[in-house]
Amino acid sequence: MPEVTIHSRGKTQRISIRNGISLLQLLRQNGYVTNSLCNGNGTCGKCRVQIHQPKLPYTQDEKTHLSLDKMQKGIHLSCRVLVQQDIEITIGYGSENAFILTDANASVTSVHPVLQKKACRLSAPSLQDQRSDADRVLSAFDEQPSEAFLPDGAPFHALPPEILRRLPAMMQENDYQVTALTLMDRIIGLESGNTVEILYGVAIDIGTTTLAAYLYDLNCGERLAVASMLNPQIKYGADVISRIDYASQSDAHAAEMADLIRSALNGLIGRLTKDCGLDEQDVYLVTLAGNTTMLHLLLQLPVIRLARSPFIPVVLSTLILKPSELN
Repeated sequence: MPEVTIHSRGKTQRISIRNGISLLQLLRQNGYVTNSLCNGNGTCGKCRVQIHQPKLPYTQDEKTHLSLDKMQKGIHLSCRVLVQQDIEITIGYGSENAFILTDANASVTSVHPVLQKKACRLSAPSLQDQRSDADRVLSAFDEQPSEAFLPDGAPFHALPPEILRRLPAMMQENDYQVTALTLMDRIIGLESGNTVEILYGVAIDIGTTTLAAYLYDLNCGERLAVASMLNPQIKYGADVISRIDYASQSDAHAAEMADLIRSALNGLIGRLTKDCGLDEQDVYLVTLAGNTTMLHLLLQLPVIRLARSPFIPVVLSTLILKPSELN
């Protein structure tokens, strides 16, 4: 099998592969972000690599996009090179000179996050107070019943099972002091003790070209850190049409596009928390914004109709998701 030697940013990697795939495909499969605005169709001339050996002939597409000086230096378009023999190349990620705007004029506004924390010391159970642990928590935090009612006419309200399983031990751990995590005034989590001071959120703008993430203290609204990067999906095209085309080819491609952006978001959150000396578990809320195509790719929703008249999306409304639903 042919072996490809890749030099990139001072590191060298050797990869053995089967014959017949393009150099661009090889780089994508091994995690290299290459600038291919046309998604490997040979029309943008951006997926350039330097081939040290062997000397390869140039295709007509390459001659169209590359100057004589570039060709004399061994520069090729990776999408036009089929790997049929051992090759040694040098590549760049195409992001060294990118400038990502992450700051702008902003007006000061009061903070009203949809997710909040409330602490309370519960009354201890006794023979005179034999309420269930769940009822004790709900009444302490003035949890209001929902509009649903049980067959006997009693109002329905309950804590999620994942909270109920930990509730007895959690209540006793800090002498019945607990902190409730509420989303739009409904309890979605409980923590032992008083943890109201630890409440951070991240806002991320998912752009077609770039990602920008901002870490905030949700108790006071202070912005603590900023991180950005190129959208890794760019290796499948700079425009949304190219990405729609790729993601629509198979379920595996759709999953790959979703995994690319989800991994990037996790990486940005990790960078933000590390810069501020926080744990990733201290981030309780992530707000994501982007154009319709970017959000469909993130959620792994069908995107083919976004490129066909009458251009109908699957959903446009705000979604509230658990972290596990986006890995």
